[in-house]
Amino acid sequence: MEVRCQQCGCRALFHEPFKFSNARRFECSPQGAHLWGKVVVEELYPEHFPWEPPQLDQKKVSKFHQGPLRGYEFNRFGMIECCDCDEKYPAEISWPEEAFWQWKILNETIVARNAEHAQLIAKFLSESKRPVTVTPSLRNIPSKLLVGNRADELTDQIFEDLKKAW
Repeated sequence: MEVRCQQCGCRALFHEPFKFSNARRFECSPQGAHLWGKVVVEELYPEHFPWEPPQLDQKKVSKFHQGPLRGYEFNRFGMIECCDCDEKYPAEISWPEEAFWQWKILNETIVARNAEHAQLIAKFLSESKRPVTVTPSLRNIPSKLLVGNRADELTDQIFEDLKKAW
C-alpha cells in the first residue's frame, strides 16, 4: 500500500509487520515464527513489532469477522518506507485517511491502494461499456460517479496525479 510519508508528505510504502501463512507450513517456518490457532505468524520487524496475539472481547466479535485472523487489524501498525526522504520507520496509520492515492468528488472519497490500483480504477471509469461484474478492488466506486461526465472528471484527475508521481 502507498501512504503519505509522515515525515515529508511524499509517497511512501506501508508494510504490514507480520506475514501470515497456513499452520500446515509451520515446520517450514523460519525460526521464531509463532503458531496462532491455524495460522503461522512471522515477525517481519520484531524490533518494532513483536507478535502478541490479539485479545478478543467476545461481546464485540461479530460473526462476520470470524476466521483465522479474527482480532488482527490490518492496515494500522507497520513500517513506512519513503523513497523521497529515504526514511524507514515504525508507524500507526489510519487507513484510508492516509492513503496517498485519493480523490474527492460529489462528497465521495475514492481511494486506491497503490499506483497500479489507481490505473485500474481510471481504466475502468474510462471504458464506454463497463462490465457488470467487476473485481473486488472496483466494487466500492459509488454508482453516482459512474453516470454523466463525473467519471470523466475523476479519470482526468487520476491520470493527472499519476503523471505527477512518475
